[in-house]
Amino acid sequence: MGWLVLGCLLLLAGCAEVAEPQSVGQLAYIGGDGNVYVVSPERLTEKTAVTADAQSAREGAGLSYHRLAWSPSGQLAYASVVRHNETAQGTLYLRDDPTQPDQVIARSNDHFFIYVYWSPASCTPRCRQLAYLVEEEQDISLRLLDVGSEPVHDVRLGTGWPFYYAWSPNGRFLLAHVGREKQNDPQMRLLNLTLEPLTTTVISDQTGDFQAPAWSSAGWAALQTNDGETQLHIVADDGKTAVLPADKEPVAFSWSPDGTYLAFMEQPRCSVPCFAPIYLYEVATGETRRLLGVGFRPTAFFWSPDGKRLAYLNWVPLGNNDWVQWRVVDVATGEDRGYKMFDPTLALRFTLNSFSQYAQSHRLWSPNGRYLTYADRDFNGTERVWLIDTWAEAAADPILVDKGSLAFWSWQ
Repeated sequence: MGWLVLGCLLLLAGCAEVAEPQSVGQLAYIGGDGNVYVVSPERLTEKTAVTADAQSAREGAGLSYHRLAWSPSGQLAYASVVRHNETAQGTLYLRDDPTQPDQVIARSNDHFFIYVYWSPASCTPRCRQLAYLVEEEQDISLRLLDVGSEPVHDVRLGTGWPFYYAWSPNGRFLLAHVGREKQNDPQMRLLNLTLEPLTTTVISDQTGDFQAPAWSSAGWAALQTNDGETQLHIVADDGKTAVLPADKEPVAFSWSPDGTYLAFMEQPRCSVPCFAPIYLYEVATGETRRLLGVGFRPTAFFWSPDGKRLAYLNWVPLGNNDWVQWRVVDVATGEDRGYKMFDPTLALRFTLNSFSQYAQSHRLWSPNGRYLTYADRDFNGTERVWLIDTWAEAAADPILVDKGSLAFWSWQ
């Protein structure tokens, strides 16, 4: 029954369009002092301080800021955490514009905010909705905020551990994957959450080993287990399902912005770092092809805004450290270009460990597809935010933004 219900809902969910970027965008980042800043790549010396009261670097003792999330319309949500001994208190803020006063939209007196994900819908009141994850006593809670209401409406949608989810393109549904990442876990399930009226439909309690489901205008994707066989299910708007084998788990996947391709990668577990290639599934033809050549070791990937290129982090072992390198591949020609190697900050590593979730809600690409951002640590432990100009000549150096631990681009 869950499959039938969701198949009907997909006809309503896939109506959003991918907006054409109009500018280079803005970069929000957590600075070396633990505060939030916003800057344009065209004016890197003219940063705007969104906050000024941090007492330590990101997640140190005292007050610091540790979460950032841009809405499609340019609003910035950010979270603070106050750590003292074993306690943590969290506050979630909103700014309609980086130069305007902030608004407190949620608080937790006992825990911190884990993740913030805005509704992707545009030009409707749903633009003012975001879903967030926060710790509770026993589980993680998924909550929905309508920041356009007076007062702000905050409702719990569900609990579990771990908890991953994807918005439908029109913002009317959420697809949630709940439970520990192993088979036969009684908590593991795939859910469809209808927001108005609030109802929950269990799609499957036999899910494979993956993190976040993915939803686009072409449909949604999730890992399912049928008769002991794990498969990647791609469910189109009309309810038709394409099934791809998933012999090695876990599997991570991400839609191109226009829903033309689903990129996916098996992530086999082993005692030493091991990797599998990235594949592309093309919706129109139903064909799957390997994207990368032999020898590359991808750990995470992110689509360019126009869907023509895929940026991926290539693992590079240096001494006792695991470094990475941004590489960008043209999905049509296969042309692959690499950039400077770096040692990611802990904040960026946290993001990359759940990249299939963050790829849906956060941007490491600038809106016009020119710049990639990253944060690294030098040999003295200093954390810095950088830009890579993917349009520049091959010998061009990365562009230093500022000291900082994590950065994300606005959507426009």
